[in-house]
Amino acid sequence: MHILFNKVVITGYVLGLMTILLAIYLITHPYVSHLYYSGSINGTLIVNTNPNDYLILLLYNTNCKRASFNVTVIERVPETNVTVPQYYTINLGPNENRTMNFMLVSKLYAEGNGSVILTGIRRPLINYLLTLLLIIMFVFTIALLFIGYLKSIKNILGKA
Repeated sequence: MHILFNKVVITGYVLGLMTILLAIYLITHPYVSHLYYSGSINGTLIVNTNPNDYLILLLYNTNCKRASFNVTVIERVPETNVTVPQYYTINLGPNENRTMNFMLVSKLYAEGNGSVILTGIRRPLINYLLTLLLIIMFVFTIALLFIGYLKSIKNILGKA
């Protein structure tokens, strides 16, 4: 019962509880998503995207006839100012779909007759900082509990 009155142990438990809550937040909110476009295109679609996003492009055809898409993505080469265009031609039959994934894209052009969903997913910078804080809080929690229990054992043995 003496341990419950030890301020170091109580501080360790409170810090441990906050560490658990921060860990739950980081597990349940790992990414932020952004819907750039959702709908049908009959012509050209031009979308400026954040190069830090991981892009998911879903092309689908709900018509009873064939659909074709020409997709051009402008990708940035890491560590440079160079951009590289990449061209894709996609033909879809009735009720078919195609998923494409891209990274480091600054602009996307899509031409065709069909439907498009373009979503960007990224891990926010704050999550990296919160992960570092989580590690520090975990280490302090273990240290406080260890020191608090040692003090309690010392007090109990000193009274005996």
